Amino acid sequence: MLSGLLVFHQRRPAPDWGSLPQSWAVWSTCLRQVAFSHRSLADEGHPELEGAEVYREEKAYQFLLEIVSGLQSPLVAETEVFGQFKKFVDEALATHGKEWILRPVMEKLITDGKSIRQKHLIGLGGQSYGSLARKHLADCGRMGIVGSGRLTREILPWFAKKESGVRVYCRNVGKAAPLKEEFPFVELVSLEAMGPMEEEALIVAAPVTGEWFEGWSETSIEGLKTVLDLRGECDEDPLTVTASVMNLKEFFAQIEENRQQIEAAVQAAHAEIRSILSQHQKSVRNRPFGWDDLCA
Repeated sequence: MLSGLLVFHQRRPAPDWGSLPQSWAVWSTCLRQVAFSHRSLADEGHPELEGAEVYREEKAYQFLLEIVSGLQSPLVAETEVFGQFKKFVDEALATHGKEWILRPVMEKLITDGKSIRQKHLIGLGGQSYGSLARKHLADCGRMGIVGSGRLTREILPWFAKKESGVRVYCRNVGKAAPLKEEFPFVELVSLEAMGPMEEEALIVAAPVTGEWFEGWSETSIEGLKTVLDLRGECDEDPLTVTASVMNLKEFFAQIEENRQQIEAAVQAAHAEIRSILSQHQKSVRNRPFGWDDLCA
């Protein structure tokens, strides 16, 4: 099955491989382009492929399995890449047909990738402000963010699918208008707006004082249950409100704990990949004509 597998890879930003012959199947994501073919069909010297990383046979399968399972993603074990690969395979099969020479490899990648994810990479903790905030506030209904700066921009993508939307409280709604253009699900609200607004959770992502926040939240917010205090001054100027508060120091501690959990899971996933390749090698030795008969 792996005999003859040929993979070229390049990271974004890079020109699209738009004119490769049909003997190649190209998978494009926001992070990378991967071109698949078989040595019996492909022209490895095609000018578009110049400068790309090249992987062959078992090394190619190992690299692809790391991508498909999420081990090569900036956010380890993210789910989107696996879904993207399955969609790519469906489209490639529609183009090349069921007799496509790489079909057994692609189907095996999906099976092995799913197994690795389920055994080792499901349910890992947050690895960023946004992912941990989303996990911590998963059971909250309406939520808002105080501040419209860089940290808010980092957090907002994680709440794009929140049905109730997100209110961003800012000093100057006009100045924050680009935020609304970038994240249409956001509602911009002036900090001076007449309240009370209904929020179950607030993320404090601006350098406001504890005294100001306590007064503002008391008069402007109704039904507040949870506060994530991401101010750098949270130790020297803690928030004293009736709602549950998780501060930046606790946030960092949770991210570090999650990091250690993730490192252990990644090591286990890599060990699983090595085991899969070892089993494949044994199968090849036992079946000198290759792996194709195993998937017939």
